[in-house]
Amino acid sequence: MLTGLIRPSAGECFVMGHSLAAAPAAARAHIGYCPQSNVLFDALTPREHLALFGAVKGLASRAARAEAAASMLQVRLPVWDVLFDLPGRAAGGMR
Repeated sequence: MLTGLIRPSAGECFVMGHSLAAAPAAARAHIGYCPQSNVLFDALTPREHLALFGAVKGLASRAARAEAAASMLQVRLPVWDVLFDLPGRAAGGMR
């Protein structure tokens, strides 16, 4: 996955004209992630998943938490009570 977290051993990658090596934040601002299947990791809690996807998006930890909270409130997603549970413990619709 092209996130800019690891320097390439060779070559260059540009995202919307931004070099992933020279301007990773600008490149990350244009990277999206649209899974075709359930991408939950069994060992990560919902809170840890949000932190992971926020990091992929290029957000700092505090910004990722704030955006996640705003998104959950916007869609009225009541996950605060399961925020620290593993995915296998949640009902199918909550995963």
